[in-house]
Amino acid sequence: MKRCVLLLSVLPVIFAASIIEKVEAPYQANLVIASLLNDDAENCSGSIIHRRWILTAAHCLVSLVYPRYLTVTVGTRKFSGDGGKLYEVETHITHENWNLNPTNDIALVRLRKDIVFDDNTQVIRLSRNDADSQENTVARLTSWGRLEDDMPAPVLGSTNLLVISQDQCRQKLSDVIEKLNNTEDRQFFGKAVDGLDQLLCTVPHSNGRRLCHGDSGGPLVINDTQIGIVSSSYRCSGQPGLFTRVSSFIDWIQHHLTKYNDQLS
Repeated sequence: MKRCVLLLSVLPVIFAASIIEKVEAPYQANLVIASLLNDDAENCSGSIIHRRWILTAAHCLVSLVYPRYLTVTVGTRKFSGDGGKLYEVETHITHENWNLNPTNDIALVRLRKDIVFDDNTQVIRLSRNDADSQENTVARLTSWGRLEDDMPAPVLGSTNLLVISQDQCRQKLSDVIEKLNNTEDRQFFGKAVDGLDQLLCTVPHSNGRRLCHGDSGGPLVINDTQIGIVSSSYRCSGQPGLFTRVSSFIDWIQHHLTKYNDQLS
């Protein structure tokens, strides 16, 4: 049985998203990892958290061999990058305890040059408090999500997701595990159950939009504050969608920025 796990598929993700008519998510970043073997590339999302730093998911960078094969585009709603600013990467940092599962699925990318800020390019504030992501809260996820023809959307879209409680998430994950015959898949979602304290769980909101194959690393936002990072989902159902809880990793983020004499705003 094949699971739809964003960890293993880093192409953009969301079905039936609303098109954003202007750059309403100026913190959005598009990460492109070039292949060593051919002209193919992998895409992930991220968010601008500092003039030199991008926040994303650890699994987005699993195939990255050298920083020079990763580029970051900001300041545009176009998937092609037209009208945006392209930045080269100095280094990247994945969480030391990440092990190919939803827990500790967080990474940082440091750019070679400072981002030039304008109306279309801004920092997103990070959640420092679990209260920012209380259950039954509606959050927004922005994405170059796949369309019905399985092609990435040409412009950035958004979808609303409902944050659910840990108890609800635990039950939904248990239901998923019961359906699985593959030991690896069962262990993958079992790790999510064990690590719920550092995860956020969502389900589609009333419009029925849902997570699927990618938009890995993308920002989940409430009131202009990023509360989550896209990690994984099961078989495109969005039941549940799993996100790294940003507030659980604020100290980890600041620790690594401090090494470069940088500070979160």
